[in-house]
Amino acid sequence: MLSTCENEFACNYQEEGACEFTSCVGCMNTDGCDYDVNNLYPALCDYSCYGCTNASADNYDSEDPATIDDGSCIISGCTTIGACNYDAAANNDDGSCEVTSCVGCGTPSACNYDSSVTLNEPISCVYATGCDSCSGETDGTGSVVDGDSDDDGVCNADEVGGCTNASACNYNSSATDDDGSCLSLDACGVCGGTGVDSDGDGVCDANEVLGCTQSAACNYDASATENSGCDFTSCVGCMDESACNFDPSATLNQLLDCTYAETGYDCSGTCNNDSDTDGICDEFEVPGCTDSSACNYSASATDNDGSCTYPSEDYLDCDGNCTTDEDEDGVCDELEVFGCDIASACNYSAEATENDGTCEFSSCAGCTIPTACNYDETATLSNNVTCTYIPEGWDDCDQTICTDSDNDGICDFDEPAGCVGEFNEPHLSLSGVVETAVAVGDWSSTDFAGASSDDTGVQSTTFVDYIGRLADGRYSVTRVYTVTDVCANTSQAGQLLIADETHPSGCTNANATSYEPDAINDDGSCDYSPACLGDLNLDNIVGTSDLLILLSSFGLPCAE
Repeated sequence: MLSTCENEFACNYQEEGACEFTSCVGCMNTDGCDYDVNNLYPALCDYSCYGCTNASADNYDSEDPATIDDGSCIISGCTTIGACNYDAAANNDDGSCEVTSCVGCGTPSACNYDSSVTLNEPISCVYATGCDSCSGETDGTGSVVDGDSDDDGVCNADEVGGCTNASACNYNSSATDDDGSCLSLDACGVCGGTGVDSDGDGVCDANEVLGCTQSAACNYDASATENSGCDFTSCVGCMDESACNFDPSATLNQLLDCTYAETGYDCSGTCNNDSDTDGICDEFEVPGCTDSSACNYSASATDNDGSCTYPSEDYLDCDGNCTTDEDEDGVCDELEVFGCDIASACNYSAEATENDGTCEFSSCAGCTIPTACNYDETATLSNNVTCTYIPEGWDDCDQTICTDSDNDGICDFDEPAGCVGEFNEPHLSLSGVVETAVAVGDWSSTDFAGASSDDTGVQSTTFVDYIGRLADGRYSVTRVYTVTDVCANTSQAGQLLIADETHPSGCTNANATSYEPDAINDDGSCDYSPACLGDLNLDNIVGTSDLLILLSSFGLPCAE
């Protein structure tokens, strides 16, 4: 059965197999080209997928195309707004701008108005005036249609046919276009006639008087007996003295022909009141901003009232938008700050608005896994492929503390096969109390223990003796056995050794006067009375040392 990885920092923690720490190390920055959501530990990311993704750009790499656009595309073309071939997508002016193909008359009221024109050239426009009209085309080929073909100042539609010769007997003062119908008096004074000869003598009647017999006519002739050629126009005129065209010679008033000065003007078209002498009557002045470069310019304003407003900065328009923004990033060219604008770069600048290609990703890169031996707490960019870890068999990076999984004091790599994790202690079978006749001098070389056993085999059995004496005076040794197996597991057992009655008995206290050097078991016969008076140290000599013992006792209270 395969072992399971129990190291919580391993990529295959709690999975079958040996622990491994590499498969889960990789890019954890979502901006990285090699970002993997399954990575647990960060490593240096790959940013080679950034670049120009526009296949029509000059710097598009078709052999190794980028997948994430970083705004570096260079598109050549005309970047001048207003040019005929202006390209809104271009960010690199190639000098191709031209301002001729789209120039023409862009004024809808002109006869040659061209709806496709983007650059209006007012000087090229032609207009219809007076009787003239436009042909109606809007492709720039429209022309002026002549509405007064005889150039007599009367529109063709208003022409009146008739006799325009004032000397003719059928002269028509209302006629504007002579139609060849003029007649003259015949010998008898008849208009267009052949003469009147009532008596048939070949002479005209002498009593007939031709003339205008209508009293309302300009040429009324009171002596005329036969009406002919009344004139109703030559004496007609405006007889209103307040009119601009008042005619003092007129005898027949034609009020419909009277013309009057417009309100505020005299008959010559001059303002009656023009305090600023600008040609606009005070009554018709329109206050407002008259500066065409101002944001609130009013084309209808005639009198500047000081209300003009202008952009807050030279590089802004009236709406607060940039007038020059070559890369169309919303930051005016005058305000662009060049630097590294990639947040994950080591030299990222929060103030940068335009990437100048200086971004670097190495100086701040390092191992960011805290459990790694070369963990760099100052690293801000993961480069965990460089991480190094504690070598197998050791518990520290400097290899000073070896791995001892079973805490038996033996490094795992020094353990015999099968010993790592083997914690079963060896077993020692022995009697707890042993009364023996073996000579005390031979006890240190005599093994009073029983058999020892262990799952992996017994390495050694050692003991330590602690000499003592029982309360009944018998000599004893407390023996502590230590059994060690081949995996260095140990167990201990204690045993009390007692000298039996076969051993010599007597006083075993060397300070007693009755001390017996050969006695093993003490029979309670020790006598501490001095052999001679004054021999306080029981050396069978009464000397200076005995005196010193005596003097040292002076001043001490006696035991109660």
